[in-house]
This record gives sequence, C-alpha cells and structure tokens, in this order.
Amino acid sequence: MNNREILVTYKNQEMKVYLHQDKLNLTEVRFKLVFPYIKQALSELNIDVEFIINVCDLCDSIEPGIKIICFSKTKKLDNILIPNIDFFSGLIFRVIQQSSNDISYSDKLNSSVFAGANTGGFNRIEYCNKIFSHENNIGVIRHVENTIDNIKKIYPDYEKLFGSLSIPDQLKHKIVVNIDGHSLCWSRLYWQMNSNSIPVYINQRTDHEQYFDKFDDTDCYLSATMDNFEEVYDYILDPKNIDHVNQVNENGKKFIRTHFTEYMKNPKLFLLNSVKEAIKKVAEQAYH
Repeated sequence: MNNREILVTYKNQEMKVYLHQDKLNLTEVRFKLVFPYIKQALSELNIDVEFIINVCDLCDSIEPGIKIICFSKTKKLDNILIPNIDFFSGLIFRVIQQSSNDISYSDKLNSSVFAGANTGGFNRIEYCNKIFSHENNIGVIRHVENTIDNIKKIYPDYEKLFGSLSIPDQLKHKIVVNIDGHSLCWSRLYWQMNSNSIPVYINQRTDHEQYFDKFDDTDCYLSATMDNFEEVYDYILDPKNIDHVNQVNENGKKFIRTHFTEYMKNPKLFLLNSVKEAIKKVAEQAYH
C-alpha cells in the first residue's frame, strides 16, 4: 500500500480505516471528501468487505489479494472505478452549472483558448509556449506543479505563460482546448461539452479509463495533436463545416444530458449509489 492509498475494512458492522504511515496531506484531504459516502454505503449494504481506496488522479498499482477502488486507472488493471474527486468536491456540479449559461456559438470569438495547471509532464506548457505569439490562440498556465529547475532547462522564460482565465472568459472563444494532466482531463472536458463552444482534445491518452468512460463512435469533441491542432482549428472555423461543428456540439450536450442528469439533480445520492456499486463489486469478486 502506498501513501496515496487507504485500507478500509468492514466486519461485523464495524468499519476500520488504516492510512499509510507516510501519508500525504493530499491523501487525507481527498479521503475526507469520499469518506462520508464510504461510511454510509457500508452501513446500508452491511456486508463484510475489505478494499483499498486510491485517491491519486491515476491509479496504476495493484495489491495482491485485495481490490482497489480508484478515480482513474490504466486499462490493463481491473481496479474498480468511482467518479473522480472533482465530483466529490462539488467542482463538476459548479462548472456544469456555469457552462449551462453560455453565449451562443455565433457570438463567440473566432479563436481558441486553453487555461490550466502544468501537471502530468510538459504537454501543457509546450502547447502554451508554441502558441505564445499567436493572435487568435490563447494559452495560459495557472500554476506549475513540476520541478521548476526542470522547466527552466527547457523553457527558461516559462513565467511569460502564467495567467488565469475564468470559465466564462474561456467560453468567449469558439474553440476550447483540453490537454491531459496526470490522467484523463475529463473534468474540463465535461463543462466544455456542455457549452456552446467546440472542445478540441490534444494528445488524448488512450491507455487510461475513468468512471464515465462511455464515449461511443459519436463525436463529442474533435481530436488533434501538437502537430496538427492549427489545421483542426481552421476546420472548425471554416463556415462550410458548420453542420459538422453543430453536430459535434449537440453530441456533447447529449452526452452530458444522458450521463449527468442524475448527478445534477441530486449529487449526494448519485455519489452514494456510485460508491455502493463499487463496494458491491468488491464483495462479489471476493467470493469468486
């Protein structure tokens, strides 16, 4: 068990929690958000069970003989997923509400925008640096989580990229950019799909899964790479492609209506049921 994991046992109607001796502050903060749902779920299910809850953005570990419940995982693992931490903190609820009050697509600027922390490597800072001198492509880094010395070696003047943009400010642009951080950055993608802007997902990871990994072949966003994103932007802004652009926008909204309506109506009940579902899977697999 690592310092981002907590062992939970429930036996004879008694729950016990074991944290790693070198636990991180972030581990405690995140577990406190999820704990009330685990406690209530175990009380209502009243089944003897043992599992680990991993509160990292991406869980790529296994524990022999015990199941792991997590927010995101690599596809090769059979860990059990629950909605990511931004659902439990209430962030998803707030950003979906914000993006629901969006201006029309035709009233937006013919430009793109990205705003976020530089997490999970250098993809985000690489993108913002690449478009720094562009007139119609905006990219800002909210804060840096990587080692400053490492960044300085590659981007000596990285501080020029610092900035912050609210969601309403980002939604003034027709194109809203998504770039993965530590794991799949779907918390951003959810409000982008719910808006009247068009999400463009750059260098999306294909080996990770989250709870809402329910995309089918219907375009809910457009994909791009660090090499061709300008071509994708030109395609979106070309008036002759407006029918496809409108369809992508409607597909994204339909995805949110289909999978998020229950959460938006009653977040606490939705999260409780999600945790109960995960714990039941742990119990079922323990008996096989």
